[in-house]
Amino acid sequence: MAQFIKRQVVEERWKKIQSWLKTHNYNALVVLETNNTCYVSGWYLDVEPWERLVATVIPASGEPFMILHELSTHHVKMAQERGTIYIDDITFYFERPSTTRRTWTTPQWPQLVA
Repeated sequence: MAQFIKRQVVEERWKKIQSWLKTHNYNALVVLETNNTCYVSGWYLDVEPWERLVATVIPASGEPFMILHELSTHHVKMAQERGTIYIDDITFYFERPSTTRRTWTTPQWPQLVA
């Protein structure tokens, strides 16, 4: 199966970003835009950031993580099964609270990113 961006390319990008962050004394890079999300994760967003908040975080130290809206759940699962998304730590948030699950909701999004 052909992949749009290979894992080793994305991981090399993480190393370069992390090196730059450390050199310039920053804690993380937060990516909020569709094309740049693909650049740092290998996965093309299925929602636009202006309609649903998303974040891909590349910390100066540690593993990258993503914060996505619940609408991306199935798209992410398919990408994981295909091996075309390279970030393992993904948290989904919901637009409304639920009594059946403990989840993050849209008003808590800033705390989730922090």
